Amino acid sequence: MSKCPGMSSKEAGKSSACTGCPNQSTCSTKVEDPSIEIIKHKFANHKKIAIMSGKGGVGKSTVSKTFSQFLSKKHSVCLIDLDITGPSTPILVNSNSLGIINQISDQFYSFVPLFDFKETFLENDFELANVLIFDTPPNVTQSHLDIVKYLNLDGVIIVTQPHFLSFNDCKRMIDFCKKAKFRILGVIVNMDGFVCECGTINDSIEDGKYFCEQNNVKYLGSIKLKKEIAMKCDKGNDLEIEEYENIYKEINEIDVYKVCGNDCLVRIVREDGKSKRICFITCYDKKEGERILKLSFKHLGENVIVVYANNK
Repeated sequence: MSKCPGMSSKEAGKSSACTGCPNQSTCSTKVEDPSIEIIKHKFANHKKIAIMSGKGGVGKSTVSKTFSQFLSKKHSVCLIDLDITGPSTPILVNSNSLGIINQISDQFYSFVPLFDFKETFLENDFELANVLIFDTPPNVTQSHLDIVKYLNLDGVIIVTQPHFLSFNDCKRMIDFCKKAKFRILGVIVNMDGFVCECGTINDSIEDGKYFCEQNNVKYLGSIKLKKEIAMKCDKGNDLEIEEYENIYKEINEIDVYKVCGNDCLVRIVREDGKSKRICFITCYDKKEGERILKLSFKHLGENVIVVYANNK
């Protein structure tokens, strides 16, 4: 991805680096998709932050959920899980809404896209939220390319683990963000040392702060590997961990997050005719969720299913 000529280049879609890229045909035709400007204009006043990682299992979804939880204390936040093939958000927010299609008997293989980024963001109304948090799939996927194409991100937070393999993948993600001209807000080093129940801390082998210095990105902080965090995540409970709070308070000082709004997060699963389009949003307030459903999704009628995580 670091050798990508860029969509505005004369070599776009024609360079040898474009071979195998899902967007090769789009870049080579130079035919402007009218939906691009429509979606960019629609979300121009939203603050859009993506949580990314170079590999899976580093705790990216946990960071996405806790960061959304932190921001929702003062802002209207919409958490969108773009990892359609392996979403973790339902477990983290204690929602069983996907159980009907996640059973072994219902598993199937598909050779067509299950998630249409353009259609989802064209059809749905996000006006009641002023901050969008995108929990992206690991590595560089079609969802990342869609973000480049349709949205002007305000920032990216990259999550990694403190070992060589994860740092190597993280560096590739940093290179992608720089090439895509994303603003990297910083790197969170997750599971940085194990905290035993006896109180002993087993330090990590690699130094996350040094890695950030070497790659010229901001070190946002580290989070220890604790049994308490794992147990709360498995149960879908809210995490009130001091390490998370300190990191997010530092991020919140950046002007991009200083927005006003009400506490509002909604999770909606929509089935549209014969084709299934799934949009993940998480709701912490049942009444607020019902109000948003009536205002923003009334045209979908009975095809909308709303599931509430924690009713407060």
